[in-house]
Amino acid sequence: MNRFTKFQSICVLSVLISASSTLYAYTLASWPEEQTPILSPAEVDVRAVYLNNWLADNIQSIQQDQVQPIKENIYLVIDSIIKQNELGSNKDFTQSDTLFLKSMFNWASYLGVPGSDLVSGHFTGKATPVSPRQVALPKPFSLTFKFPLLRLSSSDGNWALIYPYWFKTGNVQSFQAHDGLNTEIAEVSTAFARHIGIEGYSQATILFIFSPGNNGNVFRNFWMQSVGIKDSDISKDVLRQVSATYIAYDATNHLYKELTFLHGTKGDIAVVYTGIDGTYQANRKSYIEFMNEMKI
Repeated sequence: MNRFTKFQSICVLSVLISASSTLYAYTLASWPEEQTPILSPAEVDVRAVYLNNWLADNIQSIQQDQVQPIKENIYLVIDSIIKQNELGSNKDFTQSDTLFLKSMFNWASYLGVPGSDLVSGHFTGKATPVSPRQVALPKPFSLTFKFPLLRLSSSDGNWALIYPYWFKTGNVQSFQAHDGLNTEIAEVSTAFARHIGIEGYSQATILFIFSPGNNGNVFRNFWMQSVGIKDSDISKDVLRQVSATYIAYDATNHLYKELTFLHGTKGDIAVVYTGIDGTYQANRKSYIEFMNEMKI
């Protein structure tokens, strides 16, 4: 694996690379999560170079408990680049941002993030220190990319999730849950936002759950209990027709939990949306957009 050269690092950190590429950043207004970047442009430069060079030296020896924090750092850089670009009203990414985006998505593919290899291919131009590694999903799942949106779908469940490329695709699998039902699960992380009441920042998480057939209370009761939601948490919000939404707040962990039940063409669906106080509110409009775009 190659590190950024000393010359590349100096150029980046000195902000000497300023020419624009022909790539267009996706307008955040369509996915209106909090638009304030966590990292400043200078912090993006430092962290992107450090991450790239550290991964180039250590990718073969990374321990399993290191993988998730590294993924989060990679997507924090991606998130901040996109938001900085939007705040600057720039139509194009600079060459340095294009280099960083391609590098970060390439490294995400090495860490197994589905779709990151597809997104990387969009950012052409200057060579990056590492090429992407293909990330394959098990059947019946498939993931496609048409800038600026990823589309994750299941041929068995006849559903599709559509979301912007800077959202991180997580665990996607089919299995038999403890309620005895065949189950498909897909996890997606939103953009970053700062917490309220406690230090730090994080992504909110969307968990899509599907079970074939009409399983009524068996499906509903199992996931209500699993998420920690009660009947009394019912919300007046109706995110889609023929749906029921429950919202609860865990004050001990500063965590909001939202659970919506739907019925798709081939079975029962539950969608869980969770986030720390602050992160939850900042990304909820994007979550509603996600729900509206979902094909079931």
